[in-house]
Amino acid sequence: MQSASLLLSLPAEIFDEVILHTHLALGLEPTEQKFVELRLVCRAFDDVVSREVFPRDRKNQFMRRNNINAETAKWLLLTKTKIHSRDTRGTLAFLHECATFAMNHQAEWSRQTKHSYFDYLDAACHIIVANHGVHAVLKQIVFVAKRGKNPLAKSIRMLRARKSTLRPSMTPVDINGVVQMAAVLGDTWAIQAMVARGVDMDFNHPVFGCALFAAASNGCLETVSQLIGLGADPNVRGHLLATPMSLSPERNSTPLLVAAERNYKRVADLLAGQARVGINETGGESRKNALVWAAERGWVDTVQIILARGDADVDSRIGRGEFPITTAVMHDEPEVLALLLKASRTKLTEKRYNGQCPMALALVRGSSLMVRLMLEIGQIGPNEELPYGAPRAKCTHPMPSRGSADGTPLIIAVKNGHAHLVETLLNYPGVDPNLASGSITPLDLAIAEDRSEVVKVFLRHQDKLERSLCALRKPLLHVAANKGAASVIKMLINCYGADPNTYDDQKQTILCSAISNYQWKVVEYLVQCPAVDVNLAGHSGLGDNRGPNIPLQMAAHQQNYIALGYLMKRDDLDLNWSGIWGTALSIAVETSNQWAMKTLLYDSGVDVNRTSEISSGPVYVHRKMPAGSYSSWGFFCEDGQSGGDSPLLRAVKCDKLEAVQALLENHNVDPNVADSCNRTPLWWASRGGGLRMVRHILSARIRPNVNAQDMEGWTPLLCAANNNKDTTTRVLLDMPEVDPNAANGYGWTALHVCANYGNVRILEQLISHPGIDVWARTGGGETALDVAKDCAGDEEGLYQLERLSRMMASRPDPRGGGFYEAGSSHL
Repeated sequence: MQSASLLLSLPAEIFDEVILHTHLALGLEPTEQKFVELRLVCRAFDDVVSREVFPRDRKNQFMRRNNINAETAKWLLLTKTKIHSRDTRGTLAFLHECATFAMNHQAEWSRQTKHSYFDYLDAACHIIVANHGVHAVLKQIVFVAKRGKNPLAKSIRMLRARKSTLRPSMTPVDINGVVQMAAVLGDTWAIQAMVARGVDMDFNHPVFGCALFAAASNGCLETVSQLIGLGADPNVRGHLLATPMSLSPERNSTPLLVAAERNYKRVADLLAGQARVGINETGGESRKNALVWAAERGWVDTVQIILARGDADVDSRIGRGEFPITTAVMHDEPEVLALLLKASRTKLTEKRYNGQCPMALALVRGSSLMVRLMLEIGQIGPNEELPYGAPRAKCTHPMPSRGSADGTPLIIAVKNGHAHLVETLLNYPGVDPNLASGSITPLDLAIAEDRSEVVKVFLRHQDKLERSLCALRKPLLHVAANKGAASVIKMLINCYGADPNTYDDQKQTILCSAISNYQWKVVEYLVQCPAVDVNLAGHSGLGDNRGPNIPLQMAAHQQNYIALGYLMKRDDLDLNWSGIWGTALSIAVETSNQWAMKTLLYDSGVDVNRTSEISSGPVYVHRKMPAGSYSSWGFFCEDGQSGGDSPLLRAVKCDKLEAVQALLENHNVDPNVADSCNRTPLWWASRGGGLRMVRHILSARIRPNVNAQDMEGWTPLLCAANNNKDTTTRVLLDMPEVDPNAANGYGWTALHVCANYGNVRILEQLISHPGIDVWARTGGGETALDVAKDCAGDEEGLYQLERLSRMMASRPDPRGGGFYEAGSSHL
């Protein structure tokens, strides 16, 4: 038996496991070699095979009901029947009774042939499967469920001694049941003898059906021919609808359909040529007719026979929505398609299967021959919009919805990447390669889908693509970069010598374009391509900045870790290229790109003090504020020369404390690098930053200049005093090298500034400093006491002014003029 060969083919450890389960199932010890009864052994072995062997047999996939064909189902039923030879009731007992009856009466029907008991048993199992279907046999006879659950989803075991669902007591085993077994066995002598004894050839047995159906199901050409000659009805169905065993009464087929379904071509040809056969009848689980089966099998002769009858319906929808033409297309049968196209009377675009017409199906499958047949015979226009249905994959470009016109034949061929089919269509007369569908041309679509071979075909037909190329408004390389078509770019560079360092109409390079559009595959290829200049600047724009920037700066600005990683692998990458926005390190600092910043800082080739370009732009200058303002001097924007920022300056200006800390950990960072206005990081931190930022700068390895003056003469101490930064002022005054008397271009010192707008806390700090010059005068000759007008009404302010006046009274004016008289009109 097949079960024995299957079992022996298993690995040794699985075989031992089966034997072990067999012993345990009998209640015997694994070491005991004596089996008490052969029948018990067979049943136990049967259950073990069901549980252990079938689930492991992946080749035949017994665990999946849909993958068990009729031949396998017959073998399962036959094996089960042989094992349960002692059953006295149920389906399996009925099959044994049939075989026994046939054997006992064989001599009465024919002396020419001799069949064994198992031949009749095999024939009976074959008829059961053919008439009632694989699923019914598996569910009701072979496999059973435990506790009502699905037998294939849970555990599988063979049926033992169940009550027959075929009701054998109501089905007498007589000559009317044996004729079907003789038909399966091809025993023409027995059939002739039975007919002579008065057997009705069209008798539809409740279990075995009719003889002609049984013969056709087994491909017995001689028997089928004999039965047709004896007057058997060729349209009889396989079994009665009232059979209790039937799961799907509508599945029963005619002899022609069962022969076609089981791939018996000669039998199908014989039956199809009979005028009495209903050629448009449908049946079986698929609900197909003979013409659809012939188209699926590729039986050209059978199709010719059916079409020659003149009554075959070529244009009707049958089965699960198929047409014979769509079936021929789906199974790639061009000869059958040519015959069906000539016989069809309906426009091809009206025949749709799953929303697609036959032409669209052929285009999707990439069959050039079938496409040419439908263009020539099917009268499909070469530029006609075809029903194609919704695309299976997500599409980033505009495509129509399901069931609507989805594109011309060329569009569909491009969408599916069939280069040979695109070549066929471009060589076909009348095809317009520039015709847009859904606002996209075929060439645009090929680039957007990254179909390099298809693009290569289009480039061979450049003389036909003038309008399409002009409509792109960009070189193909840039279009491909925007769409992420890496293979198209590779093809254009390697095969056509395209220059990857060109600019488009917006002064962008293809590498910058790919980075700005986050096209990783394109970036990876371009960086690896030695012909690409990774330091070529393009006007890609970083935020509001439209100045030139190299790809490295763009990657840092976009926090594009992937592109930055690819670029850092190039040995010729200029890490210190600086534009209006500075180096890549400065951009990473401003965008808080910690990964990029750390990566660049760890690279020894990075100049951490490289400044940005100085160019015309807005700059901020100090102007005197009116009395009563928040500060003495305001900060106003004017035209001038801006830029010159180092990464540390950029971090301070953007108030990036973490970036300042990370930069100052690099001992090469110089905190004295100033911008175009000669303003240092400490200057900017003292004016608008926090105390922590000031402390970090002051603790740098390179000592910052606390008295550095900008172009207007403002020092960090002056900025802190002018902006009410009392804690920053205290920290700066604690520095031993600080000059508390440094004045701006107008002669104003920190003492003048805080005395003018009344910050008594800073005034107190300044007065308490041992190096303070209380007699310092502005450009107009005014002392701090002269400009201290807003403190007059404040009690604390009056106290500090009195203290200042006493200091002036106790110290002579170093510029001459004697002592100050306490109690003057200022107080």
